[in-house]
Parts: sequence; C-alpha cells; structure tokens
Amino acid sequence: MKHQTFFKAVLYCTLMVMVMLSAQVRAQSSRGRGLYGDWQVKVDYDGGRQFESILSFSRDREGNQTGNWISFMGLSELKDITYEEGKISFSRESRNRDGETSTSNFKGTIEDGKISGIWSSSRGENKLEGQRVP
Repeated sequence: MKHQTFFKAVLYCTLMVMVMLSAQVRAQSSRGRGLYGDWQVKVDYDGGRQFESILSFSRDREGNQTGNWISFMGLSELKDITYEEGKISFSRESRNRDGETSTSNFKGTIEDGKISGIWSSSRGENKLEGQRVP
C-alpha cells in the first residue's frame, strides 16, 4: 500500500514538472517574435565609431506601447512608437551638454529576432542594427 502511494506521488510530481517545462518552452518560442522585450543595438556613426545601447519595449496598463533607450548616457523615453507587420518607428529626445534638446527618429524592421534600420537626427543618418536579448 505504501509503495502504491509513493508511486502515485512520484507520478504526480513528474507530470507537474512536465507541464511546467512545456509552458516554459511555449513562452520562450513566442518570445522570438514581435516587438516586446529588450534589444541590444549598435549605431554606426561616421568615422567608424559605434555606440551600444539597449532598447526596451513593453506595454503600459492601458495597453499602449512604451519604450526606453538605455545607454551609458542614461535612460530616455521613446515616443511615437509604431510597430505593424514587422515595421517599426519611434522618436527620442535627448539633451546635449549645453542643455539643448534634439529629436532623433528611427525607421526600420524587425525580422527573425533582429532589428535594423536608419537612425536619423540633425547630425545625419546612421545605421542601427541589433538583436533580441535572450
């Protein structure tokens, strides 16, 4: 009798672990698509300089798309975020050392876990590329 009870407990625990693992696999496979999550990106500037940043996209309580640009210069909010059928665009305001504000814009695509496009500002246009952070 004790042997049967032990066997049932082991079987129950094994089934629970299998259910939890399959849920994690489904969650990870759906992570690879879409906008939401973190993206490690590089912007190539003239003269061969590259700057790395992280783009972080999510939704607020009302369901609106939100995003942040995270870099060694700090955190700034992304505005006017649009994402539809693999095409993405957003803008970002930043301040220079003199306190002047400038706006930069991004237009690009997300495909196969990669983001790429053109980052444009008053200084010109630059290539931005990156990939989803695991």
